[in-house]
Amino acid sequence: MRVIVGDEVGLVKRIDFATAGTVSKPAPDAKADKADKSDKMALFSVSSILSTISRDAAVELVRMSSTQSRVIVATKDGRVSVVAVESGVVESVLQVFTPATEKKKPANTSGNKPREEEHFIGIYEAFGTIITCTNKGNIAYHPQLSFLSSKDESTKLPTLTASTSQDALTTMKVFPRNPRYLATAGIEREVNLWKATDDGKLESVWKAKNVPNNYLDLRVPVHVTDLQFAPVSIESSFESNAATSIEVKPAKIVVSTLYKHFRVYDITGGKRQPIVSVEIGDMPLKRVSLSPDGRHAVVTDTTGSAIQVSIETGARVGAYRGFAGAVTDLTCVDAVNLDESTGLLLTVGIDRFLRIFERDGKRRLLHKIYLKHRLHSLTIDESYVPEAAPMDEKSKKKARFARYQKDIPVDEEEDDQFWARMQAATASDDEEAENEADDDDNDGGEDEIIVEVPPSLRKAKGKSLPSIGNAKKAASPAEKKRKRA
Repeated sequence: MRVIVGDEVGLVKRIDFATAGTVSKPAPDAKADKADKSDKMALFSVSSILSTISRDAAVELVRMSSTQSRVIVATKDGRVSVVAVESGVVESVLQVFTPATEKKKPANTSGNKPREEEHFIGIYEAFGTIITCTNKGNIAYHPQLSFLSSKDESTKLPTLTASTSQDALTTMKVFPRNPRYLATAGIEREVNLWKATDDGKLESVWKAKNVPNNYLDLRVPVHVTDLQFAPVSIESSFESNAATSIEVKPAKIVVSTLYKHFRVYDITGGKRQPIVSVEIGDMPLKRVSLSPDGRHAVVTDTTGSAIQVSIETGARVGAYRGFAGAVTDLTCVDAVNLDESTGLLLTVGIDRFLRIFERDGKRRLLHKIYLKHRLHSLTIDESYVPEAAPMDEKSKKKARFARYQKDIPVDEEEDDQFWARMQAATASDDEEAENEADDDDNDGGEDEIIVEVPPSLRKAKGKSLPSIGNAKKAASPAEKKRKRA
């Protein structure tokens, strides 16, 4: 498995695991000895893809390209770079916006006040087209890059630059099954579904409606912090036109809000209000990620809590422990090797750690890797094939045992020879035991028993030791008292 992260000083780092099975081992214990720690550290390696340090070019978002060989990096200075994962070569740079030269000090820095300067809230790449969105509502489908595009013209996306006429946006996500659809939301900006048309326009397809007033008949404020598209099947989400072409459309959108709300919207049902709306925890929610099967979601808050909830009911399923600060990004992935029986949850946060959890079951912390700087975003390279790590004798024995445990076919001739040798050895042992028994029967008489006297019972020079049979038990203090009387 390979994980790519971006941090606050502009570094993009690559974490390569030596073998696919290494993620199933528990995190290193703080009280373990140095040798044990060095062995566990050898399970992964950390290297830099972008090594230029600049806080003005802090990484805001990292996403894998559709070819899985390049990473898309959005930085604070308004640039989007396409970087080769293996070599770290920057192959293309897009200047999306120009950052403000004058830095205004905010009037109030307490609480969860949003950033006022223009910054990225979402990036995506599909069929060679990079899609970007900023908090000012500027959405762009950039011209297709030849080294990322496919030869199929039917998958080509339109090129456009449009504005949603909405500011204070906090998140944008592209529907992976059909990149023409994207959703935006923010501060007092309800979830809005958009579609990029062939004539270079952005049209609104669906817009959410706020929930009813609370029990005091007060309006519920809107502050969406993150959203995700729920996975859908083609059969459950398509429409046929006169040309009998199939267009996949989003079915459900899952959101988290600053006011502790977890909500699920059903787009296909025609409802604008959420079908599920519950409060999770006691602190504002920050990020949300969905499992690949779309049955569960993991939400995090501003204090470092991570909770798994059901998408169907909003009920709490479980929690993940061990965070020391807010989680800035997370993702759920399926099992990465044959030994894993459950999926994984990967998180990064302001405590500078990359954590890998079991997504289901006991939700154990499998890995905890310190990466020196505050981490802003992460992505997974699914095409990476890990190299096999050198095996010691103990590992080889475990591998041989696992071979028989998994009923992997073995050489039948070798097995027959092995069991034949075992039967011959057993027969010879039985014959020797019978011969010894016959010798004992022919000797007759009673066996002589030799008792070895311990050195502690031996007496001084020249004095003989009484026989064991004539030895008397030492008198107790009560008996001695009676004799004196």
